[in-house]
Amino acid sequence: MKRKVLITLSLLVASVGAASWWYVKARAAAVEFPADAFALLPADSALVVYADMAALRGEPLVQHLAAMAPAVQPNGDYAEFMAATGFQYERDLDRIILASSSAPTAQAPPAHFVAIADGRFDQTKIEAYAQRNGSMQQQDGHAVFTTPAAPGRTTAFTFLNAGRVAIGDSADISALLAARSAAAPDAALQEQVSRVAGSPIFLVAKAQTIMPAASRATGFSTPLNGLRWVNLAARPDGDKVLLSAEGSCDSPEQARQIAATLELLRGLMRGMVADPKNLGGAPPEAAKAVSQMLQTAQISSDATRVRLLVSMDTAVLGAAPVPAGR
Repeated sequence: MKRKVLITLSLLVASVGAASWWYVKARAAAVEFPADAFALLPADSALVVYADMAALRGEPLVQHLAAMAPAVQPNGDYAEFMAATGFQYERDLDRIILASSSAPTAQAPPAHFVAIADGRFDQTKIEAYAQRNGSMQQQDGHAVFTTPAAPGRTTAFTFLNAGRVAIGDSADISALLAARSAAAPDAALQEQVSRVAGSPIFLVAKAQTIMPAASRATGFSTPLNGLRWVNLAARPDGDKVLLSAEGSCDSPEQARQIAATLELLRGLMRGMVADPKNLGGAPPEAAKAVSQMLQTAQISSDATRVRLLVSMDTAVLGAAPVPAGR
């Protein structure tokens, strides 16, 4: 039986997450996170992922690394969707924002999952295709297309304007549509996103969402008990990628303790890399690059924040020299 269009769109969003690892290795400057997207994120969002595809598309390093990946030929529903609508995510998708109330797992799906996609869409063709493969209803003045997804769950999408699509995991996305005129977004989430908003790829999450130990009750206290937010970001820098991780803690002491733990882990990893038996046949240049990366990584704490900055080059990424610039 033919799957419905919204399952295809959901798979598209998931594929962006995988493709983003290739796109992050680029040299472009990112466009700021769109401020108007804040109003579309549910108030209880605990995990936000952002990828600026337009800022990273077409860069030599991206093309070089993408060429090394196994070729993937569209088939099945996505191939049919492309043929009917002319949409290709690698060409037409500019930005993707994912927001979830928790980290998605097969055993415990999040209470909500929202995707906001910006790009170039043929709205007439996509809506016609959706109507052939799903159902349509009016919500808050928008045509909303729905289809069954996982057992007991429904996926829906609608055009917010010609260049923006909203996808939700519920047939009723009226709350998402109404949010555009609601009060200011969650201040804590907005503050965390503002710290990484210039990066083309980033993740902002409440610590317990991606690190259950941060909220786990134990018989003794650890620095993770005081970790509240985690931000991860990647920024291109020539033929290197600058990776940053920042944690927001309850107290300066907890931030210092986490920084000390990271320093200990760095020392252990440098010792492992120095032993050829631990390299698993990796080429010497890659081992040298990893050692250099560990040596130059910056670990610091400032008030209640702890930061890790790492510069990763193509040897670490397992790539050959970058082709000449454009």
